[in-house]
Amino acid sequence: MADTGYDDNRRLTTHRAVGYSEPTVGADYIDMSVPYAAGGLYSAVEDVFLWDQALYAGKLMSFSLQNEMFTPFVSIPVDRMKVSNVSYGYGWRIGVQFDRLWIAHGGGIDGFATIFDRYPDDKIAIIALSNLESARVGDIALEIARMVFAAK
Repeated sequence: MADTGYDDNRRLTTHRAVGYSEPTVGADYIDMSVPYAAGGLYSAVEDVFLWDQALYAGKLMSFSLQNEMFTPFVSIPVDRMKVSNVSYGYGWRIGVQFDRLWIAHGGGIDGFATIFDRYPDDKIAIIALSNLESARVGDIALEIARMVFAAK
């Protein structure tokens, strides 16, 4: 995972995405030591996918720990179409979408929006990362899932 890490604004890089609050307005500056892991991490789609594949292979943590991580323990309000029985595990929304087990984690910070949807029974990951904070990444992932599962 060459394009994943903890962001440090002091480190100069030519590959850092610039975040936008509006299509032509840069996002406010954030000292990444403030949000820390709750927004201070950066990654690329390819690296998130590698992380997803490493979970399936049991390379990151034991399957018993994964089972615990993906076990729901709190019900949360439903805010996405086609999602039912949504609960919350350790950092993950867990429910049923398109009649399939759906596990998701999203995030956002000034200038950025993300969603990582997993359909573990199908071994499908949908990852949407945007450098526009108002990007509807959840809707994008939902439409991709709709296309994937309509084709099956």
